[in-house]
Amino acid sequence: MKGGRILVDGVDVEDIYAKTGVIAANFPEVLSLLSIRVVDLIDLHADLTGGDRSVALRILGDLGISEAFLRGKKLHELSAGQVKAVCTAIALATRAKHVLLDEPFEQLDPARKSRLIGYFEGYDGLIILNTHETWLIRNLTGWKVFFMFEGRGRSHPHIILN
Repeated sequence: MKGGRILVDGVDVEDIYAKTGVIAANFPEVLSLLSIRVVDLIDLHADLTGGDRSVALRILGDLGISEAFLRGKKLHELSAGQVKAVCTAIALATRAKHVLLDEPFEQLDPARKSRLIGYFEGYDGLIILNTHETWLIRNLTGWKVFFMFEGRGRSHPHIILN
């Protein structure tokens, strides 16, 4: 295949560039471009996207990362797990219709992974996530879950997990 288009809600992604409320992602490569305190990063992202800073701070608080702690830290000063948690919380706080989450459970302990799933279940939008944490699939009740191997869709998980 040499070409194609990517559509979101029937609209080419080129046409939704910089529109708030459509797509959010938890990519630290984007969020780490500014060397500012994490609380300022959360505020900035909420202001730019029409998001809700209190949602990000609530998620982070539930994951054991306090606002007071984040006031004194920049993103690059956090552990890998804390960075992933902050980026995921910011993405969810945008309240975008579509959220792309790359390895949101990475570097989190099992208890925090379970708490994070609770926020996914309550999210009012579409979440697309990739993970190597296949044991968590059983906790994603009501989700459409598909496996991909080497870029191709494979069996539905109920076939593999049963």
